[in-house]
Amino acid sequence: MINAFVMGVMLLIILFSFFMYFTLKERTYLLYALHVVFSTLTFLSFEGYLFDFLWREMPYMNNGINASLIRLCALLTSIGFSVSFLNIKNVLPQLHRLFQGLGALAVLVVFAKLIGIQKAEMVFNIVVLITFLFYLIVGFWLYRRGFRPARFYLLGWGFYILEILLIVLTLFNILSFDHIITYYGYHIGILFQSTLLTFALIDRINMLRVESKEAQELAMQRLTENERLIAEQNQVLEKKLEQQPTAAGEDLQRFLKLMRDEREKVKKIPIATLEGVLLFPVSDIVRVEAMGSYANVYFFNRQKMVASRSLADFEQQLKEYDNFFKVHKSHIINLNFVTKYVRGEGGVVFMEDGSEVDVARRVKPDFLRAMGLES
Repeated sequence: MINAFVMGVMLLIILFSFFMYFTLKERTYLLYALHVVFSTLTFLSFEGYLFDFLWREMPYMNNGINASLIRLCALLTSIGFSVSFLNIKNVLPQLHRLFQGLGALAVLVVFAKLIGIQKAEMVFNIVVLITFLFYLIVGFWLYRRGFRPARFYLLGWGFYILEILLIVLTLFNILSFDHIITYYGYHIGILFQSTLLTFALIDRINMLRVESKEAQELAMQRLTENERLIAEQNQVLEKKLEQQPTAAGEDLQRFLKLMRDEREKVKKIPIATLEGVLLFPVSDIVRVEAMGSYANVYFFNRQKMVASRSLADFEQQLKEYDNFFKVHKSHIINLNFVTKYVRGEGGVVFMEDGSEVDVARRVKPDFLRAMGLES
């Protein structure tokens, strides 16, 4: 039952890792999935299941060579995963070359074992131990420098190495196999390692999402600041031009109107959506409709988008634009897209996209003034 439980957990982790790889197309998840596959095969080999299920009728397959090749693949995929997950190639390029050397040395040692060199197994175990210790050192170093997912990475390899050391102590008769921690040492080690490394991958995904969101928000903030500065400079230029002699007054007025129109066209606002923060020209927005803590944004081309912001947030965002008016507690409209107004207690406005929006009675006077109509 314990073996079945360990196998079930490992299978779920393998499926999850492959799913993440095919979803995100990131090499880290593929390397981790392969590492868990070969770790599972190592577990099956130690428990004798590979012989029972695969080559019971082929005794020559149980000569230790297959187990060595499986362990080699587990080590190489763990190196590849660790290098990719911890970004060692860019952060610590010299250590990246060291890991490459350890991988090459492991291949040579296994090849030596295949040709019959007796001490090769002991050398391979030493290479594995050195590699694992470097995992802990690099993980701790990166965690101290703010790489949060390294905490689960450290715990995963820490539990695994601890259980391996306990097994070694039992082999030297320092500890007894009677205790559950030593008797099921490898089960516990591989289970904790795989589970915690999976948590590390999930934490890495969350960290990347947060960093991406922060970068987008910063970019939006810088863009908004730049547009504000450009608008202020254009306004100063307009005032200076208006103060010039009016000899060419008509041409000057056309030029000023063109500047204002072009400035309005290029203005964009950041709109937070479920997929991220997107930029849209302000002049393309026809109306914004409240939908609880979210809002529907309608554009001139009859497209609609769900924004992860409330109508109150849009009211603050659009208050600097004179052509937007909150006609109702659930609607902000772009006055430039109003095609018709029907009088009533509050009235109804017809928009270019074919929609009809009620005007609240309390805002009717202000709305009529904004539209240039008599109250």
